[in-house]
Amino acid sequence: MLIFYPQPDAGGVEGNIIYFVQRLLDGHSLYTDPELPPYAIAQYSPLYYYIVAGVSNLLGFSADDLLPLYMVSRSVSLFLNLLFIAIVFLTARNIFNVRSHKSICAAVAAFIFLEITSFSRPDSLNHVFFLLTLYVFMEGIKTERQNVKTILITALLASVALFCKQTSFILPVIIVSWLLYTKKSKETVLFGLVYLLAALFFIFPVYSNGDIGVFYKNAVQGINNGISFSWFRSVILADFYFAFGLLFVPAYLVILYRLKKEKEELQQFALFAMVVLFVLLNAIAIKNGSNPGYFTEWWSLLFILIAYSWPQLSKAASVIDIRIPASVVVFVFLIKVIKLEFPLRTILSAPKTGIGEQYKKEKEIAGYITNQLSPTDKYCVFTNYNTAESYLSNILFRQAIAPQMDIIGLAAYQYKKYDYSDLNAAFTDGRLKWMLMRTTGPQKQFFDIKLDRFELDTTMNGFNIYKYHP
Repeated sequence: MLIFYPQPDAGGVEGNIIYFVQRLLDGHSLYTDPELPPYAIAQYSPLYYYIVAGVSNLLGFSADDLLPLYMVSRSVSLFLNLLFIAIVFLTARNIFNVRSHKSICAAVAAFIFLEITSFSRPDSLNHVFFLLTLYVFMEGIKTERQNVKTILITALLASVALFCKQTSFILPVIIVSWLLYTKKSKETVLFGLVYLLAALFFIFPVYSNGDIGVFYKNAVQGINNGISFSWFRSVILADFYFAFGLLFVPAYLVILYRLKKEKEELQQFALFAMVVLFVLLNAIAIKNGSNPGYFTEWWSLLFILIAYSWPQLSKAASVIDIRIPASVVVFVFLIKVIKLEFPLRTILSAPKTGIGEQYKKEKEIAGYITNQLSPTDKYCVFTNYNTAESYLSNILFRQAIAPQMDIIGLAAYQYKKYDYSDLNAAFTDGRLKWMLMRTTGPQKQFFDIKLDRFELDTTMNGFNIYKYHP
């Protein structure tokens, strides 16, 4: 439903991803220097952007076909999410010999627990390669054929995962640590060497173009949002640990206890991977801007291991009542259905005549401004509002400056991650000819900077349109 529903943000500030897809389709580089116009920050590894841009190009869409680009990105993510749950099913069925109906339950659970940040974002691609890497590695453990071929494929997949999303650095940590723990020195050297060479191969085009510094500023410095325990408390604790985490964490502890009793290497590796994942993901989640979706791979593996341990869990519960485990599963699924009801009802009850009205109104605003610009005017419109609530930064992607005010406002500006002295100078030297702000809230303000040289030109469709006056 959301694929065809005109809404500027299905979750996780979707417009930021679309913005860089537009840049690629318009013939520009993906990464730009965040300290120079347009002050854009491509926070993620490049692969998802290129895939969506490639599919869009194949379908004949240009950078100006904004709504179709949203549809393509959402469709790509949906396909990847379905591919992800297929890997969940195969991992349960083939690696842990779980019966088909329980493997299907694990896959369905993995799908319905995907967070909004797994839609129309690089996370959907990362989930696929993260779990696929573990699948290949665990298959090698199970069949006792961790030969050159298996290690080679595992290392290649792990390096691809890193270029899906940076959090996949966890994969080599898990795999190398396990190989060292099991005293497989040759396999450790081979994995490390292939992983490093593959990573260098992927980064070489960036290096050859002289953009390695720009890549670092975006993909490394761009996610360095600082540590925030208050954010962790209000988002991770409240939305995860004090929600479904109240069931997941006890189940996790039970599974660890269960796996600890098993002697086979596969089960021991599963135990090791779950512990390392849990520790590292919690450490990453302390950073400002984190979300419960960070734990997707962890709880997906948990669902697989619950399905694997189901006979033992049922036997243990039979001391009280054998129906307890099934009742918990039914309860969880029921809660998810109830939570799904409101957004579905919102979409279905939306008046058909009103669908797309926001986009039409914002196109009108953009047209009002661009009609007064010359063809050479570039990065001269300051889109000073919450990015997620509007299409305007994407409609005006050739003219918009600081098109990701959510990132700049959340961390980049106040934590001084970048030098914004050039942006501050642009507020007064005439390079910015127009400014857009919502009609509600403080006006003509950017943090502690007064934008007094901008005067109200007109108000249109919920936005104040300001024009620069010397």
